Amino acid sequence: MARAGVVWWPAALAFIALEFISVEAGTEVLRPRGVPLIRAPMYDASKAFTCFDGSNQIPFGYVNDDYCDCHDGSDEPGTPACSQGFFHCANRGFRSVDIPSSRVNDGICDCCDGSDEFDDKITCTNECIEMGKQMREEAEKQIIALRLGFEKRQGYIETVKTRKAEKLAALAALDTQLKDLENQKAILTQTRDDAEAPETIAVQKFKEAWEATKAEREQLLEKSHAEDAFRAISADPHLLSKENLLEKLGKEGETLDEEIHEAIHRLSDITLDVFTTDMWPKIKEVYKKLRDIPAHAPTAAPTEESHTTTASADDDHLDDYEKEYDEDRHLDEENKEDDHPDNDNFQEDLNKMPEYDPETKALVDAAEKARRELKDFEKRFSDLENEKNGLKHWLENDYGPDSVFAALEGECFEYTDREYTYRVCPFDKVVQRPKDGGSDTGLGKWGSWEDNYTTMFFNDGARCWNGPARSTKVLLECGAENHVGSASEPSRCEYQMTFQTPAVCSQPPQNVSDHLGLHDEL
Repeated sequence: MARAGVVWWPAALAFIALEFISVEAGTEVLRPRGVPLIRAPMYDASKAFTCFDGSNQIPFGYVNDDYCDCHDGSDEPGTPACSQGFFHCANRGFRSVDIPSSRVNDGICDCCDGSDEFDDKITCTNECIEMGKQMREEAEKQIIALRLGFEKRQGYIETVKTRKAEKLAALAALDTQLKDLENQKAILTQTRDDAEAPETIAVQKFKEAWEATKAEREQLLEKSHAEDAFRAISADPHLLSKENLLEKLGKEGETLDEEIHEAIHRLSDITLDVFTTDMWPKIKEVYKKLRDIPAHAPTAAPTEESHTTTASADDDHLDDYEKEYDEDRHLDEENKEDDHPDNDNFQEDLNKMPEYDPETKALVDAAEKARRELKDFEKRFSDLENEKNGLKHWLENDYGPDSVFAALEGECFEYTDREYTYRVCPFDKVVQRPKDGGSDTGLGKWGSWEDNYTTMFFNDGARCWNGPARSTKVLLECGAENHVGSASEPSRCEYQMTFQTPAVCSQPPQNVSDHLGLHDEL
């Protein structure tokens, strides 16, 4: 399509639209103003120009004629005619850049070489050389830092390799040790079982003898109390009269039925055996409250003699005990309340099982020793198993490429802003605490890797008020030192930090141009 009243230019005249822009490998490259070197072949003055979007084909002389013939503006790279076009600043000595074509000849120097202002309305100083110098100086510093970071990363890898080899060796040694200890554990378990078998029999026998002795002593003592009560009531029938009971015990004295009261009145007609068997069980609690008779008396340990002593000997013993008890009971009636602790001790002494006999004690001590040795061994065995599990966890954990991030485990790094101090502990947790004091707030526990080992994600932190649990993303950047660079809360309860570390540093570029990505206009 051609504009009305305009004829095609001859090919020779078309070169007027070209200018010497760049020198590449000693060869001058002609291209229209505003065209990057990489697109120079698309502007061939020897033939018609085809719009990049294929919307039109025009004579090459129409290129940069300040009239927009292509919908994409590709025919006007060096004029402001097409609003959708772009002007390429070569900026030799600095970094080339594309700017909107509308900025061409607008009276503002957008290109550091001034090439966007060529209509003499304004004079632009070429600042590319100075800017390029500053950029290269900064880039050289960055390369030095990257190189140092990469060297440290290599050191991390070697350290982790050594640590991994040590842990593998320790794991193998623990496996062997635990297998050997399994046999020892079985021996100690059998030793304990062998010691507990006779212990169980002997202790059971001792307890049975003790219970029999205790029951026999309680029965004899109870009979003695019944006889004492029989004599006391026979001597003083008024003791258990309704009037006396009500006077001394109040409503508690109403517990005896009429049949008992009638029997008390004719106590002289009742034998001691009938009293002991029929009446004493019904009146003993009331009687004891009136006379404060202790329920039990202390007894001695069961012995072989305790089972063979004659009934008369027991009676003699109880008579002596009763006599001693009566003397104590009447010694000081005014201080009767002081005797109650002693009464409690009667029951305590009676129920307290005495020490084992020497033979039983020897069996108990032997079993206790076997149990203690097995328990100590099992504690040691459990500690070794925990150590083994810790080694396995470390060896199986994902520490990134070459396991390089294992060098950071166990370390913590802090960052302080105006309000808080943040602490990042890789593979553990992230916490926050106020600068002016206070407790830590959990911002997350170690969760997982994200973005191909460039982001650490910590979740399940302390829950926000009426909100979710806190979480943190730690964005990793290459740096010569481990350093938390920033901390923010872009969303409620969701935190983000930057962390510079040699662990993510890759092989640095060999020169400044490679680092800056400058391969054409420089």
